[in-house]
Amino acid sequence: MSNISVNEKEFLSKSLKSGLRLDGRGLLDHRNLSISFGFALGSVELSLGNTKIQSKVTATLEEPKKERPQEGFLKFKVDLSVMDYDKQANSVYHKEKYSNEISKLLEKIIKGSK
Repeated sequence: MSNISVNEKEFLSKSLKSGLRLDGRGLLDHRNLSISFGFALGSVELSLGNTKIQSKVTATLEEPKKERPQEGFLKFKVDLSVMDYDKQANSVYHKEKYSNEISKLLEKIIKGSK
């Protein structure tokens, strides 16, 4: 975790004491959640407050490897398109890094669930 400045610490402390967040919500208030399914098969849009996520899931059936005819395989590809004005957060390095991390996490969760 990165170090935060004295000003940031003071701001966070005052925010916690006042019980409000920057957007005016209380500490325990949640953001509005909306899930809508698109017209295309496998298309979903999720809205969480001002954050919007668009997702598309596709699948293909393929012949398993001859060495392991009873086993299939899963492949995950996450493509992030961050719509943010912060150039550093929107850099190609960060997109690829987080895309790879999310892909690995999804693979681990799905395969680990058996």
